[in-house]
Amino acid sequence: MAINGRKTTITKNETNYRTFFEFASDGIFIADNDGNYTDVNEIGLKMLGYTRKELLQLNLKDLIPKEKLEIGIKRFSEIRNGKIVSGEQHLICKDGTLLPVEISASVLPNGSLIGMVRDITGRKRSEAEIERLNRVYEVISQINQMVVRTNKSEILFSEACRIAIDYGKFRMAWIGLIEEKKNTVKPIVWSGVEDGYLREVKIIPAFNVAEGSGPTGTAIREGKYIISNDIANDLFMLPFRDEALKRGYHSSISLPIIIQGKTIGAFNIYASESHFFNEKEIQSLLEVTNNIAFALEKIEDENYHKQAELKKDYFLNFNKRLIENSPIGILMYNVSSGQCVLANESVGKTIGATTEKLLAQNFWKIPSWKDSGLLKSAELAIETVESQKFTAHFTTTFGKNVWLDCRMVSMFVEGEKHLLLMITDITERKHAEGALKESEEKFRTIFDNASDGILLADAETKKFVMGNKMICTMLGYNNNEIINLSVADIHPKEDLPAVIEAFEKQIKKEIQIAENL
Repeated sequence: MAINGRKTTITKNETNYRTFFEFASDGIFIADNDGNYTDVNEIGLKMLGYTRKELLQLNLKDLIPKEKLEIGIKRFSEIRNGKIVSGEQHLICKDGTLLPVEISASVLPNGSLIGMVRDITGRKRSEAEIERLNRVYEVISQINQMVVRTNKSEILFSEACRIAIDYGKFRMAWIGLIEEKKNTVKPIVWSGVEDGYLREVKIIPAFNVAEGSGPTGTAIREGKYIISNDIANDLFMLPFRDEALKRGYHSSISLPIIIQGKTIGAFNIYASESHFFNEKEIQSLLEVTNNIAFALEKIEDENYHKQAELKKDYFLNFNKRLIENSPIGILMYNVSSGQCVLANESVGKTIGATTEKLLAQNFWKIPSWKDSGLLKSAELAIETVESQKFTAHFTTTFGKNVWLDCRMVSMFVEGEKHLLLMITDITERKHAEGALKESEEKFRTIFDNASDGILLADAETKKFVMGNKMICTMLGYNNNEIINLSVADIHPKEDLPAVIEAFEKQIKKEIQIAENL
């Protein structure tokens, strides 16, 4: 009874095993310890395209691609030693194509090897599609960032091609623009594996239907994208096919660049994979080209306005340099806040302060302005909008005693009222004037009180301009009468020639003193 029960259990287990074996969703391959296949389910046969009889004549090495054979043998050895091995690889189908699969293999209790094989073609296709889209999306992202910071068309074109290669992983990209006088498309920039391709395709007519029948010429002429997803077999690419395949181009797209309804050129991209450009990739690349066109429009608009701004900038810079280097001190204050907003170096030198300290001032609160009358003049300039001129003598907030020639005027800057103050340091002049006045007073005192008679005469007219008290007493004239006389009026006629000769010699500095006249 025990034997019969065991047989029944074994039979039932075998039935369950065969049911699982045949109806499993994955391929199941059984091999002996040498790797010769001993069993396989229907799913496994369908995966590879073999009949059961054909497959059971093979060794697992027969299904491994040659370049992966060494790794496959190593994994086979690991399985025989009891290790569970899993991973992705390719198996060779009956028709020679490679099937991407996911395999989990181990050793059975009886020493046989079992492999669970799952066809991952769909998953790989989805992954490839996602990878392609990610490449294109990265191109969009990078070009969008570049567009924001680029204001030159040549940089825009160059960077667009570079991004297509570096981030889109395309084989080659180039941009061609229409030369209107020649009606041809001229390659402007390119990136990637070009290797003289653009030189080989030679001139691309822009509007001649017969000669410009390639993808670029057609895209420009018709204003729509043109794709070739299988360059090797596409008759449309026949004139360019050999040169394209030499360089590893297997699919391409030409996208017209359109600005304000006018096609100006095309963005051409080549992929190393066949059938790269499906609807999603195309729509994304159209977005890229539209962004390039938008950036070009922005650049043209900026260039249009830039010329006007250049003149404005020139005069602004000129005025700035003029203010910075002016020997006249220049200050500007915001009337509303009183805050100093501009101070050149001359001001600092004049009143003994750094630019930073001047910019920290509020003219409404500067004590020296109130004491010297500057504030009153400022209020008058603000109220009347008339220029105020005056001379001020005061000690600045920074402790420097100065004489200043000042001019104040109010003006509007960016909609706000400002006070402009221009100052010239006349301290040295005032000191010189004071010293001169003092010297003149000393001279006058000595002159008037001298015990000798003294006359001062003009060198050219020889008329007297001044006489002291003693000469007036000696000659009997008062000072007003003296200044109406000349040298000839006080000397006898017979002495006059000698007097005039001595006078001339003194003027010429031939003699210092003329005596006995």
